[in-house]
Amino acid sequence: MISILLATFNGAETLSRMLPALVAQTYRDFELIVVDNGSSDDTGDVVRSFESQLNVKYIVCSERGKNKALNQGVELISGDLTILTDDDIIPQPDWVETMQDYGERLKEYDIFGGAIFPDWPAPVPKWLLDNVPLGSTYALTDEKIPQGPIGADLIWGPNMMVRNSVFADGHRFREDVGPGEGQYIMGSETEFTKRLERSGFKAYFVPAARVAHIIRPNQLEKEWIISRAFRFGRGNASQALQKQKAVVPQIFGLPRWKIRSLLEQYLKLIRASIMGREGDVFIAKWQIQFIRGWIFETRKHSK
Repeated sequence: MISILLATFNGAETLSRMLPALVAQTYRDFELIVVDNGSSDDTGDVVRSFESQLNVKYIVCSERGKNKALNQGVELISGDLTILTDDDIIPQPDWVETMQDYGERLKEYDIFGGAIFPDWPAPVPKWLLDNVPLGSTYALTDEKIPQGPIGADLIWGPNMMVRNSVFADGHRFREDVGPGEGQYIMGSETEFTKRLERSGFKAYFVPAARVAHIIRPNQLEKEWIISRAFRFGRGNASQALQKQKAVVPQIFGLPRWKIRSLLEQYLKLIRASIMGREGDVFIAKWQIQFIRGWIFETRKHSK
């Protein structure tokens, strides 16, 4: 058997689209473990409505934090392989079958990733496609990534699988990272997979295992995208702090080059605003929020 594990917070709307796609899977020998991370909507009712069609284990983790919920769900796993995903994906009908097949055949790999493509809510504005980093913003994989061994940092949360021997060895998700209250640290699954890679586990990419990532209307708005840059900056700094060894010139406890980068982006923002270049204005604002998130996390750890 294979396990599918996800944490959800107020995911009733997207789960209503996701769960029928799980019912339609060509491979049905799987259990679905849903950990409700304190939802206030109809998430529980939606999940329970599929209990006659899916082998569902539904539990509640009231303490906010996606990774806290995932770690609680890990204790319920029964299969030899676990697909980890989110509550806002729509898998292709052969998704589970493809993941299971590669997991069974490639015993030397313990981490698997699949392709993630967008399910847009509306026609995508040109400014977004021209200026927004789609990978870090929407967790969309590059269609050009070939099948085969891959760096673990290119395997992302909406579509990944881990051999359960990894969890049996005691590896868990870091609970101070990932979706939770406020401007949380992004990159929880990446932190997990890179940590596994440093421990000797190998990763493999399976482009044939495909899921659509549901993009909500508000996630096309500039304000939402720019706010995400702050969380991405925090995640980038958090991972850098774990392996940083070199001593670099500092100002006020921060790398001098990072302060210089922030000032450069503010100058770019001023110039772009004066000249009316909207695309450059957006890029500068995104970079400023990314650097601010990086600085916030760095100063937090220096105290």
